[in-house]
Amino acid sequence: MNSRLFTLEYEDFSRKELEKLLVANTPIAELKIEGPSHVTVPSLWARLAQRIYPGAFLIPTWVNGIRASFLVDSGAVLTTLSPKIAVSAKILLTQRAPDILIEGQETPTYVGWLQELHVNSLRFQGVPVLVLSKQLVLKLLGIPIWSLDGFLGIEPLRYLAVTLDYRHRTVLFQRTPYMPPPTASSADLKLMEQEWSGIRSATPIVEGFVEGTGPLPCFIDTGGSAIVGIGDDLVSRLGWQEGHRISRINLGAIELRDAPAISGKAGGRRLTGVILVGSGVFQAQGFKRLTLDFLAGKLYAER
Repeated sequence: MNSRLFTLEYEDFSRKELEKLLVANTPIAELKIEGPSHVTVPSLWARLAQRIYPGAFLIPTWVNGIRASFLVDSGAVLTTLSPKIAVSAKILLTQRAPDILIEGQETPTYVGWLQELHVNSLRFQGVPVLVLSKQLVLKLLGIPIWSLDGFLGIEPLRYLAVTLDYRHRTVLFQRTPYMPPPTASSADLKLMEQEWSGIRSATPIVEGFVEGTGPLPCFIDTGGSAIVGIGDDLVSRLGWQEGHRISRINLGAIELRDAPAISGKAGGRRLTGVILVGSGVFQAQGFKRLTLDFLAGKLYAER
């Protein structure tokens, strides 16, 4: 993703360093969450991050006692760690996982368990994680200035209500259902269950209508930008070109208009049978807050 001054680039990392973390016959950990019912976390880097990647919320965390910055990303199959933070925090890896597509390249990955993750006063234990073999680096005029440590994924977000506040650049995590204002628009939110490399995971889905066609499964991705992603098979089915502007998307009572869209292939990722709607789409449409309430099964958008 480019801006005039900044670029985000993936760089290779030593797989030998990662494979030193592999431990055979490791028992499956149980995810536990402790802490208060409501926690508000400022996204200190949001102003800069959203200039490069609209809709992004970066939050401070602690990984096995080491400070780290995570992107809140419901589109991540598992909480995902950079190789640098995995090595520094001595993450417990259990096995090689399937390669994933990053910017059009097949990239080796590993799975394991994170003993302890702190997000403000919330404490997560036994978090299943995916570790990449590439490091995401922010560069200023081609010079590395900062590295992203990870993505807080659907595990453990699925056990919370998560509110992205675009105006105040904060993230609210709740262990109880969200209480929306009367003016909020909503849609039913469900989790499409799946298993990935032996670990249970899920994808947040809302049934939607795209220019009157549907219902189609719309994948709500808090780590996604301001461009809608269209499943490659749907591009042909809908008779669209690689680049397209969608006049209207209806997600329950939530309406999005005149949204730019590209195919999954053009965006460098595999998408089949779904419409990917990122956090940046809602921000670009003028919404002040977006809530994925996994406890109540609701998506709320507030102007």
